[in-house]
Amino acid sequence: MTIAMATELGAMQLPTLLTARSCKGAQKDAAALPPSFSPPSALSQFFASLEGLTMEASADASLRDLVDDNLGALHETSQVYLPCATMLSEGVTKKDRYEMLLWIVHTFEVMKFSDAAFFDTVLLLDRYYSTTPQPDVSGPEAQQRLLAAVCIALKVGSRADLQIPLPKLVAYLGRDKVSFKRVIDAELAMLQPLRFCVGTPTSLEFLDSLSTRIVDCDRRCRTLADFLLQVTISDPNLHYRYPHAVLAASALALSLFVTQAPPEAYIALVEDLSLVSDDAKAIISQVVPCCAEVHQHWVKSLAGGDSSPGHGYLQQVRAKFSRPTHYAVSLMPPPASPPLCLPPRRDVHEALSAVQESLDVQDKSEGPQRSLDGAFREARFEDSMDALLQRMGGHRIITMDSSSMPKWCSELAAKLQGPADSSMKVRRILAMHSWDAGAFRHLPDRRQLLRDLTRAARMPSTPGCGSSSSGGESTKAPPRSSHSGPSLSRSSTRPPSPTGPATPRAPRARRPSTSIGASVSKVPRVASSSGCSGFGVSGATRSTNFRRRARSWCSLR
Repeated sequence: MTIAMATELGAMQLPTLLTARSCKGAQKDAAALPPSFSPPSALSQFFASLEGLTMEASADASLRDLVDDNLGALHETSQVYLPCATMLSEGVTKKDRYEMLLWIVHTFEVMKFSDAAFFDTVLLLDRYYSTTPQPDVSGPEAQQRLLAAVCIALKVGSRADLQIPLPKLVAYLGRDKVSFKRVIDAELAMLQPLRFCVGTPTSLEFLDSLSTRIVDCDRRCRTLADFLLQVTISDPNLHYRYPHAVLAASALALSLFVTQAPPEAYIALVEDLSLVSDDAKAIISQVVPCCAEVHQHWVKSLAGGDSSPGHGYLQQVRAKFSRPTHYAVSLMPPPASPPLCLPPRRDVHEALSAVQESLDVQDKSEGPQRSLDGAFREARFEDSMDALLQRMGGHRIITMDSSSMPKWCSELAAKLQGPADSSMKVRRILAMHSWDAGAFRHLPDRRQLLRDLTRAARMPSTPGCGSSSSGGESTKAPPRSSHSGPSLSRSSTRPPSPTGPATPRAPRARRPSTSIGASVSKVPRVASSSGCSGFGVSGATRSTNFRRRARSWCSLR
């Protein structure tokens, strides 16, 4: 792609819309179109709805026939010229690249250059160093290449950045120590390995395109996504592992998640992202894992110390986006977990965040959480056997008195009250962990609870689940047992048969064993008269059964 073609592509970029406009009046009847034409996309309909609003909006409306093909062309061009992270690491060391990034972000902020010029300059340098085997990255030649990359980015970019003539700009940035002729020679030396293909699409251009219809959300959303993209630049393995369209969509999805955007915003994002490729399913499937990696890198960038790699660059980026002009988005804390599906299930993610925070933050007055084995040793013998049998059923539940519950358990229950009230799925999962009436009856295993909630967040929602049966009658949950023992992780009663009442389960024969561990794994379940297993009988019967089993286990020693 020549410079003229790159300029033409730049002219086709989607403009950033600063005002919220509705596209409801732009819906067209697809049946009225000829059979050879496909119905316009939602993005094209959005631009068509701008016709006649204002002079500027009418100019934007002229893009309605170009936006669909433009996104596909941007994606194809971006994939062709996407740098290889492995070759980039061979062409320039991490330390030298961090120094270049620090100089670029500081200089561009002082000179008031746009973020588009910043992304163009970084992409141009990364492409050059990934194609040139181990060039000299120190000395005056490296400085000349850096200034040459800045000049090329300003030439193919917006005219608003060229307020100063290039000779004066080079003299100012080079502190009158680098001649303009040497910079021009460095430009020619850089363009030859790049085959004079400059102005290639960056991740910021895809962010501008994908955020066009997201205008009714928090105003910090677009700026936060820009901040996340600049943070990922410090890690070339992440920034160039995914296509630019996927990376921009992931940063935008994470910013929507942080700002608590409505589900309609995620739907618009997925619809517009599907326009970049014919294989839309393969592109969309990469957003969630990429979003998780961006979230992990965001958390690491905040936890890194002064000696961590790229600390100077990340500190400069955070200082840049902490100003009121950028809505102080760098001061926003990252969520406890990234979205696991699009659109995310808000109630499940709130429960996930509460459990994750409970695991990460421990009350200093209580000290670290006791291990499961230590709790078994401290609990009474019967309660230990009860907890062990519950562990055999799939969940580890520690029986404790309500007065002896640790502080984190009550705090976690208070945080989970809201998601449990608004989501039946969350209530079902919490019920498996002894949740009852807004509190945990027994000490839950938070890591197992976190895994259960994570699986629930990834599972597709089933319409009408739990509302009605196939016959139209309401399906009610079985009544809760009246005993005061620990709740079960799995239902202790079988569902009623459609032809009649459930048949009681026959008792299993006890098998002889030679060790305590073997006898524990072979504990029989005693059937009751109601068809329930031995875990559903009364408290006195259960206590008697435990004493009998304890005597049999002790006799085997």
